[in-house]
Amino acid sequence: FITKPQKMLAEALGDGWVLEYKVADKKFAEVLNSPPRFYLIDIANVDRKIAVEVDGNSHRTIKWKIIDARKEKALSYLGWKILRFWNEQILKDLDSVVQTILKFTILK
Repeated sequence: FITKPQKMLAEALGDGWVLEYKVADKKFAEVLNSPPRFYLIDIANVDRKIAVEVDGNSHRTIKWKIIDARKEKALSYLGWKILRFWNEQILKDLDSVVQTILKFTILK
């Protein structure tokens, strides 16, 4: 489901950013000869292959750190750049988060 911080950030970023974008890992599937795995990106700029992940407190647990690391590795392998922000960062300083993301998109 889409959280309040995700929605706020996506709206602030404007056009070109997609909420809950699904990426199929077809390269990995070819190696294993299996159906592709899918990774859900919180907010994506598909043209630039930039993934923005918006993390809540659950992502501080060991379980989610492992899941997030696996997801980042797979997305990086597929050519995506990943930026991560905590819910608190977005709620407290949305403008700074937006500026950080936009600076990154300019550098790419």
